Amino acid sequence: MKRNIFFWMAVTLVVSAAVVTAVVWFGQGPGRFNTDVAKHIHKLCAGRSSCQVHLRDLFSYSEPWDRVYIFEPSASQELITSKVGDGVATADLLRTIVLMKGSYVIYQEHAPRGVESPLANQINLDCPDKGSDWVMCQADALLYVQESITNGDPATDRTRGHSYKLKSQ
Repeated sequence: MKRNIFFWMAVTLVVSAAVVTAVVWFGQGPGRFNTDVAKHIHKLCAGRSSCQVHLRDLFSYSEPWDRVYIFEPSASQELITSKVGDGVATADLLRTIVLMKGSYVIYQEHAPRGVESPLANQINLDCPDKGSDWVMCQADALLYVQESITNGDPATDRTRGHSYKLKSQ
């Protein structure tokens, strides 16, 4: 009898963990940074074949910031710590986006990244200060906006819509 109770407790625990993981992973949206930047690009660049913007104009935050780091899921904890200091952790399969002011982290979030093609509202920055799994752009960087349309599964909004590449001049 006790063996049966422990078996069902273990099954319940495993199923609960799987459900929580699925809710967290599949419920993960593009993040505030990606969403706000995409919204401002759409507003500032609508109807134009080319568009240049300052990064600072695309994301407003309650505190001033001077640069943003985007770390790909492959970035190690050691790399992130070397660039932005302690207190910013990696997240499995998610990008880490960090806003800095001087040596202080003022905002951070984790956001999904499309593997085969960009997700809707995914922002990809191309600035001179970068590595294979990270990029850093100054807030006052003048960026050329290149819009792309993702070719995702029509059954889900996660992979459909616009994604943007912002290239430093």
